[in-house]
Amino acid sequence: MSKYQELCEAFHQSCNNWKEYQQQSYTFILKLAEGLSRHLECPANELYFYPYRELVDVEPLMSWGDMMYLDPEDFCWHCIINIKLHYLPGVQPFMQNAQLPVRFRLVKEGYFSLVLEDYEFEAILPAESDNSDGDKWQTFFEYVFITLQEEYRNSLKNFLDMDASAKRRIGFMPNS
Repeated sequence: MSKYQELCEAFHQSCNNWKEYQQQSYTFILKLAEGLSRHLECPANELYFYPYRELVDVEPLMSWGDMMYLDPEDFCWHCIINIKLHYLPGVQPFMQNAQLPVRFRLVKEGYFSLVLEDYEFEAILPAESDNSDGDKWQTFFEYVFITLQEEYRNSLKNFLDMDASAKRRIGFMPNS
């Protein structure tokens, strides 16, 4: 075999390794979505993911592969967990999308590091759940539930407690 053929073989193996890593990552985030949906007892069509850089109201993506973005600077996958919340379940006019930016990457064989970017949560979760590691997944799911619940319960108070000089993205803008 020529040195060129050896290089081509090494490149082929590299492509296969990346493809396998991408598939492991898709499987991990899909499992996370299914587990979170079960934990929240959320209808499947109310929880989905967006690519990290898209913070707009668009239809849920059809391909799980389209929802993740591999950042070349931190070597992590990024996406946004989107949970469509309704004022009353099934009432469309009053709804809001709760969006949680996440990043994750394989840190050792069979384990992913998962970070909720706007929160102080980081965990090492098994790629495949088993009885010994189920508590780690449940801790993440419950953290998401409690965090979102607290944010909504305290949203008006937090808004009113903001410094009037702070730049607000929503709500009443007092005259200066």
